[in-house]
Amino acid sequence: MYRMQNLLMRLARQTSSDWLTGWLLALGAFVSSVGMTAWDIGAVGLLIERASLFSIGMDFLVVAVLGAIIGRRTWMLERRKGYGALLWIGVSAAVAALLLGGLAAGESGPLLVNAVFASKYPISMLVFLSFWSVAGRFVSFRMDSIKFIGLFCIALLGLFAGGALPESWGVSPAGMLVVGCLSFCAAWFIVRGLTILEPVPAETFTKKSGGVQDGIEKKVVACILALSFVYMMSKGLMDYFLYRFLSERESAQAGFLMLAQVWRMIGLVGLIMVAVLYRTRYIYTTMAGLSVICAGMLMAAYGTAIAHAVILLTGYVIFTLGAYFYLSGYFRLLAKPLSFGRGPRIKYLRFVWAEPAGLMLAGVLLIHTAEPVVLMSVLGACAALMLALVMYSGYLYADVLMVLFKIRAWRGGPLLISYPSLSQYIQEHLASDRVDDVIYFLRVLEAANHPGYPKWLLRSLKHESRS
Repeated sequence: MYRMQNLLMRLARQTSSDWLTGWLLALGAFVSSVGMTAWDIGAVGLLIERASLFSIGMDFLVVAVLGAIIGRRTWMLERRKGYGALLWIGVSAAVAALLLGGLAAGESGPLLVNAVFASKYPISMLVFLSFWSVAGRFVSFRMDSIKFIGLFCIALLGLFAGGALPESWGVSPAGMLVVGCLSFCAAWFIVRGLTILEPVPAETFTKKSGGVQDGIEKKVVACILALSFVYMMSKGLMDYFLYRFLSERESAQAGFLMLAQVWRMIGLVGLIMVAVLYRTRYIYTTMAGLSVICAGMLMAAYGTAIAHAVILLTGYVIFTLGAYFYLSGYFRLLAKPLSFGRGPRIKYLRFVWAEPAGLMLAGVLLIHTAEPVVLMSVLGACAALMLALVMYSGYLYADVLMVLFKIRAWRGGPLLISYPSLSQYIQEHLASDRVDDVIYFLRVLEAANHPGYPKWLLRSLKHESRS
């Protein structure tokens, strides 16, 4: 009830400019999601219909090289809150239009079809980062922000709508590519409007006090890069398993419609997850969410082994949604306590080196072997390695926070303090007779949105040192 009253009061205070900004953000989130989904479904549908999957390994190598080249640009997009977004959305729309022109001219050979397929990865990355980087000028990307939750839900509706087009409207793979291209053009005009409303982005960095010794920080950075590498390699293998399964359906049209169904499920289940996570403390479900990503990988491998459509597709949906909801947030969470300047450097290394290298290794593996048993074994090993890296990076993160707490260097922000060593350390100081310690760790609990904060606050108000 209180949240609803607060929301109504905030809506009543909105100006006409605020409403215009809100409509543009909502329309941009929806259009960019529809465009990315439509181009993805169309590109894969065309590949299934007209080309062989044996070239997908080479496609991944091309995508990895392109990803490394444009990785620095996408890093600068995020760092500068969308400066250059119009250029890159325009480039994406132009490339899409050129590829469509080639298809319309009758040049539908394997080379062009594979070029369309390979384009879906860089185009999706550029459009996604361009829009959301500009949106970051207006909205804080936190799961407790009603503005971000609203935009995220609209983006998920866009995924659902894009996946519903083939079955509801009978759109063909080529038609989906047209929808994607038109959506990219519309996204350009929307982002143009947003940049007019907010031409200068807010301050990109907030400087923090403190920092920890280089030894622990280097281990945390190595874990983040290793997780990025393993995730992208797993993403390549997961995509291959899905596309191979779709190509083995009774007809190319059946595989095309099944892929659209996957995207509808991603959008629908994502909306349900938002509703559940908004009423819980999202940050404390992070470790469980990362474990679910690994479970999705194992499900996909098992579904491929027994040729079971439901298990394979469910595993793919779980893997995709787990990455959407948790992986990027976990990287930000790990980098937050590190010394000032580490965060941007980590993103640069991820975008330019770690993620392209992971996709490149997946491509090399697919070129050398197409044996399902070998690929499933590799995917299972990736799931185990990812889980081990998540657990190890979590303990390193706890060590970093412990160092900061001991020197009282941490000054606020969302934290994951559910690790036993951290919880015990905080509780010991909350129960101490030193007023400064109690106040400091109460602030830590409040900033971390810890579920035990109200209880410790009431207990501290009755502390003997205040009597």
